[in-house]
Amino acid sequence: MNKDGIYRDLEAQFHESLWNDLAPDAEAEMILKTIDSSKKEAQTLKPWLEVGSGSGRILAPIAATGQIIEGVEPSDSMIQKSQERLPRLTHHHQTFEAFHANALDNQQTYDAILFTAFIGCLLPDLGKALDQTHSLL
Repeated sequence: MNKDGIYRDLEAQFHESLWNDLAPDAEAEMILKTIDSSKKEAQTLKPWLEVGSGSGRILAPIAATGQIIEGVEPSDSMIQKSQERLPRLTHHHQTFEAFHANALDNQQTYDAILFTAFIGCLLPDLGKALDQTHSLL
């Protein structure tokens, strides 16, 4: 197993407890307040998308509100945890770059695309990811 695989397995194993100790549900609450306040008059049925959805830490509280949300996550270990935790949600097991191409082919668009925590630091090209985000909104 390579270093990346070990990191991802360890990260997936301890992800929830580390984040919950730092700020339980703080990100999800902030996201819901921010997006909901701007969309109160114009709710649509389009889903939201979380890029780098990990173990579902943000997906779970947002989905609990009734908002349709999907996750895109390249890590085998993280996506497995998220699928176990949230089996009814749509999980895209791929990079955001690959997801973008598939979503465009299927003409899928979203009301909101979330980049939570430090995910921007993990994307190979943040500028390109933001351009891709614009085309999916």
